[in-house]
Amino acid sequence: MTSDIAIDVQNVYKNFRIYHEKRNSIYDQVSSTFNRKKHFEDFPILQDISFQIKKGEMFGIIGLNGSGKTTLLRLLAGIMRPNSGKIETRGKIVPLIALGTGFSPELTARDNIILNGMILGFTKKDIIGKIDAIIGFAELEKFVDIKLKNFSTGMHARLAFSIAMQVDPDILIVDEVLSVGDVPFQEKSFNAFMSFKKKGKTIVFVTHNLSQITRLCDRAIFLNKGKIQKVGNANEVVNEFYKIIENKDNETKLDTQEHTLRKCSPTCIAINPDTNLIYVANGTSNNISVIEGYTNKLVENISVGNGARDICVNTKTNLIYVANRDSNSVSVIDGTTHSLITNIPVGNAPRGITVNEKTNLIYVANRDSVSLSVIDGNTNRVLNNIIIADPQGICVNYKTDLIYVASSSANMVSIIDGKTNQMITNVKVGNFPIGVAVNTKTNLIYVANRDSNSVSVIDGNTNTLLTTIESLIGPHYIAVDENDNKIYVTNSGTNSLSKIDGLTNKVTYDLTVGNYPVGISINPKTGLIYIANQGDDSVSVVNITTRKVLNAVKITYNVLSRSN
Repeated sequence: MTSDIAIDVQNVYKNFRIYHEKRNSIYDQVSSTFNRKKHFEDFPILQDISFQIKKGEMFGIIGLNGSGKTTLLRLLAGIMRPNSGKIETRGKIVPLIALGTGFSPELTARDNIILNGMILGFTKKDIIGKIDAIIGFAELEKFVDIKLKNFSTGMHARLAFSIAMQVDPDILIVDEVLSVGDVPFQEKSFNAFMSFKKKGKTIVFVTHNLSQITRLCDRAIFLNKGKIQKVGNANEVVNEFYKIIENKDNETKLDTQEHTLRKCSPTCIAINPDTNLIYVANGTSNNISVIEGYTNKLVENISVGNGARDICVNTKTNLIYVANRDSNSVSVIDGTTHSLITNIPVGNAPRGITVNEKTNLIYVANRDSVSLSVIDGNTNRVLNNIIIADPQGICVNYKTDLIYVASSSANMVSIIDGKTNQMITNVKVGNFPIGVAVNTKTNLIYVANRDSNSVSVIDGNTNTLLTTIESLIGPHYIAVDENDNKIYVTNSGTNSLSKIDGLTNKVTYDLTVGNYPVGISINPKTGLIYIANQGDDSVSVVNITTRKVLNAVKITYNVLSRSN
């Protein structure tokens, strides 16, 4: 291991033994010794894991539940040993894997600081000298002499985290602790990690919050079923994770015919109310599905670029624009003939797209090249590229010529002047904003914050955050009914559609739709909502007035020609 490497993992395997019998007595134990029949099986948790982490690097570990993340952390911390392979580390290691281990509920916060600090290796004198700093960081000054059994779960975790942050290790191993506390405390935690990193410390970080991975980590590893799916740049690894998740419903347990039909992954929807046609961007099948609004039937598929991620329609020109994430392009489709006109090269991994029908300018959010491309709809040429951190969701207020872009990893909405293409300001919102929509009549902007389960409301006149609407689980995209001043949000976490009253900012009802709903669009002329259900390759058709799902349109390859 060279001097610049802090952790070296080579060909590591880890199995857990699963027993299939109970041994309730000494006789059972002894008799099983002479029984050659195998009463257990070795279940593989990690298989052939190899990677290196450099000194001063912040390294993320991501994966679904059961992929082996926590087991890997325990191996790195020396809590467990691999069945085979080798792990070498250089320097003092402090694991933050189980916050609060060793706390006594009958002791006060002060006494628990002393106890826990000594467990972490401090002398009693040293830890007593740090009590004020620990209590101050945890923001628990009023509760220092209160027994821990009276603490809330959040207070308990904040205290444990604050104690651990007083240690000065060479390697810090962290498991899901940045979810501790409220938003201000999480920001303080971010800053503490950045301070560690500036000192040249090595940090290994596991979380399900992928925005934290892209915000904090230099590199990352994606574990999939105990094996390395990808290791490298944090953004690239997170992208790979999303690709696998978006395609996970195509993987097995389906017969051959159904498997052929279920591989579209509808993501976003756009509607042309004048023609009553609904266009669905299918990220996996690289095409656009066309649904006839009168019959709610799938009538046509149009091939576009790779990874069709988002879509918008200019009703004045009857042109459809598709952001192709994997081919770094925008496809332009004639809405009359449904033929492909051209593909326009843009930035890397375009994920959001919108059009200003008044100026005929198209705006494309390029996530990986941290830029916003401005396209002239008359010439199909890129006029400008504006630098924006991690842009994804996007909308435009054609009345004010302002563009609103959800900067996901930065937890903010960037506001751009469409006349000058200059950044006006950034507004802080919730965690990992994705969807953004504007009510041009009230000049209010609504932002779906996926990881903080909330919707932020921004005043478009003052560019300030007005309020935050809670009680949502995994909100993705937003549509606004300007006529009725109602806001509709897709919740991928509960497979539901939420309705928000624009006057009271209260969630008035939730309606169950398809599996993993993401994209949403409203036809103002028919009063129908269309929702792209990525998990089951369907589009839910919802009647706003009756609150009922009228239909579930199956998105497949097998489509007849468009009816006349």
